[in-house]
Amino acid sequence: MRRFNIISDSKLLFSVVLALSTGAVSAEWVVEAGPWYRGDMRIRVEGGSRAAESGRQVSRPGVAGGFAAVDLSGNADDGSAQILRFFDDGFVGPSGLPLFFNDGQTAFFGFQSDSQHDAGSGTLTFTRTLSGQDSARRTVTTLNSEGGTWRDAGDLDGAGVNVRLGRVLVRREGLDVSAQLQGGWLGGIDRTLQSRNAFRQTSLETIRETRSERAESTRFVYDTFGNPVFPSAPYAMEDPEGTGPLLSDTPIAVLPGAATQSLSDQVTGRRQQTAVSQVRLQSEAELFVFGLGPRIRWTVTDTVSLFVEGGGTLNLLDASLRRSETFAVDTGRVLGQWSDRADEQKWLWGASFSLGAQWRLNDRLHLSVAGGYDWVESTRIAVGPDRVTYDLSGYQVDLVLGWRFGNR
Repeated sequence: MRRFNIISDSKLLFSVVLALSTGAVSAEWVVEAGPWYRGDMRIRVEGGSRAAESGRQVSRPGVAGGFAAVDLSGNADDGSAQILRFFDDGFVGPSGLPLFFNDGQTAFFGFQSDSQHDAGSGTLTFTRTLSGQDSARRTVTTLNSEGGTWRDAGDLDGAGVNVRLGRVLVRREGLDVSAQLQGGWLGGIDRTLQSRNAFRQTSLETIRETRSERAESTRFVYDTFGNPVFPSAPYAMEDPEGTGPLLSDTPIAVLPGAATQSLSDQVTGRRQQTAVSQVRLQSEAELFVFGLGPRIRWTVTDTVSLFVEGGGTLNLLDASLRRSETFAVDTGRVLGQWSDRADEQKWLWGASFSLGAQWRLNDRLHLSVAGGYDWVESTRIAVGPDRVTYDLSGYQVDLVLGWRFGNR
């Protein structure tokens, strides 16, 4: 923290003393010094969040994984190949005899039901059913963010040393008026502000599992060449080179049949994570006060007098701000940490008013106690995303020991 330059401003104070004095010998002067306290000052913060600004995330939102899907297209058969085909209700294969094979005819077949044979159209129909199943898992992640701002406030107080130099301008019986030049310092104007929830983000991961089952049937139609003595079911010629009723060894038509499909989708698990941003703001300050104004003192007894004083002030605030923010998950994982600092000095106008009593210890020494109110214009300092306001107005009390010198 930068400190007030006492040596430089002592020269200024000495210059003012010379300006007030019309003659060091003929004037009556008063020097007072003692402890000083000011209370009921305030500090306020209107804060933001580095975590909210950064875009840090507990987890990435979206969908990972996929859906179950059964694809039976790889098993498609257009019926053009001369191959052995098995069906749900029989089989047909090419003949092992060259004569029949070259003519596209075969006696190598079997069927299970007479309903497959249509004597009128001269066809024999078979059915093949293909089925499959699949399962898949996917994770659906959603994010919910809250906050991004925070507020806090607190009282401030300070203690230090107050010094006054006065010159008596007017003296009447039981009354004197003097001009007072003040120089004071207040230290220990410190406060820590914090927010435990400046920014909050919740991640919800939902695990879903899908299962799909699909079945498709296809009808294969073969030509029986109008054979009037076609065998009854069940029938099977299991020797490729055998002879018997003939069929075309490839289907004359491939027709789609019935199709069924079932799909299930259910939640199999959930996981939730919460990240919270915690902010800690530490303020350390001291105040230097320079004042000029009148004092009016009334003598009550030989040893006791009362006085009222006030005037304008010029205040130098020397403030140091330290800000830290941590964005962490409830499991302890830290997503981000940030630090900011600001060191500033501000000149502020003000005014003071107080009432006091004075006890004369001897012809030169006296003891005074006073209390009143000091007003200081408020000021604001930025540190990171936060705006800190100082209101340094408050009540004040001081206790001073004074010494009078010069001519009365």
